[in-house]
Amino acid sequence: MSRSASYRGLAHQYRNVLDALVAGREESRLRIVDAITSIETHGSTIPLTFEIIYLVDLHEEAYSLSPQDALVLASVKSHAEQRSGPKCFVTKDTDFNKPEIRNELGPECGLLMNFDDAVAHIKRRIGGEGES
Repeated sequence: MSRSASYRGLAHQYRNVLDALVAGREESRLRIVDAITSIETHGSTIPLTFEIIYLVDLHEEAYSLSPQDALVLASVKSHAEQRSGPKCFVTKDTDFNKPEIRNELGPECGLLMNFDDAVAHIKRRIGGEGES
């Protein structure tokens, strides 16, 4: 294309688009690397165990959850059981907002349906203001 006079300008325009796409790809790659690093530094991952897989089927049926939501519930419950002290599960997914799921999580694991409530809950816990 660069050798043909009629396409020379077009090749230059496509080069700019290609350069922008490459730069965007690199920016996306760096953001995902930063996100993974942040998770490794400040978070924890929940291993997928046989116990969790077993609970998925039970939770799916008992609470009318999708397989994905049942997996989330089983993972959160397993993780909460392994940790002492207060915990919270924050989600916008209203499928979890059921009394029987709150009971499943237990009194030590609060179910919060929005981020602002979660921040307030955590601040109260850190500040020592007691149960929410």
